[in-house]
Amino acid sequence: MLNEFVAQRSEENVNFKFWWNYMEMLSVLLMFTRAQGKGIWDLCLHSFRHILPYFFRYDHLNYARWGSVHIAEMEQLPKEFLEEFKTGNFVVKWNESKFNRSVPITALNS
Repeated sequence: MLNEFVAQRSEENVNFKFWWNYMEMLSVLLMFTRAQGKGIWDLCLHSFRHILPYFFRYDHLNYARWGSVHIAEMEQLPKEFLEEFKTGNFVVKWNESKFNRSVPITALNS
């Protein structure tokens, strides 16, 4: 039902189509950011798979090409690496909180 509504409105109004595509793209980006911030491996792969079509659509061919390779390689990870990644050990964490935070550059230089 939602797909029918979106298809109908997109045909009627180019502005609607533009903003709907923008909201979809932003939603995928936020999903990927959440996966990275919280260290959720399955969500990271899921959201990255949804990002790939946008790389093709907007002619980011290097990202599209190597993103596809990245997904293929991540699907073939050895079991011990996959288990580590699923526990969140694929992102750099500056502290032990549930969500990563950025560290000021001055803290890195000291």
